[in-house]
Amino acid sequence: MKSSTMIATVDYGLALPQMIAEAAFNWANPDITSEWFPVVGIGKKKYRFKLYEPKQYISSEDAVVMMAKDGFPAARHEAGLAFAKAFPGEQLKRPIALLGSSAEVRGSRDVVCLSRDGAKRFLSLSHWTSVWHDAWGFLGAQEVSGA
Repeated sequence: MKSSTMIATVDYGLALPQMIAEAAFNWANPDITSEWFPVVGIGKKKYRFKLYEPKQYISSEDAVVMMAKDGFPAARHEAGLAFAKAFPGEQLKRPIALLGSSAEVRGSRDVVCLSRDGAKRFLSLSHWTSVWHDAWGFLGAQEVSGA
């Protein structure tokens, strides 16, 4: 399984629409709102990110367990937006699921995803109950001590 680590800062003082705007997506799902995905955190926190690419079909539950066993909890949407802002090219390599937060959106449990269409970057939703295709990546986020 391929993985890499990167560092970025989450600014919890920003409202969700501002976090989305700063990440400069070509399109964002209009259902990704503060109502369903509130910003939870205070101040600025630095995170170490690890991108997991299991290269196999995997459930959300199994992906979360895999990351947790490695010491990287599944990234929440706030951390994923900071990652997308700091490393915009990463989601052009493969779609990335942010399994650390989910919401009941229009009758189904959904998670925020960093997806793409060619060179266009999208902020989208996918169902938690998905069995993820082997091309998907998963983002783990570990708070950096003393940041």
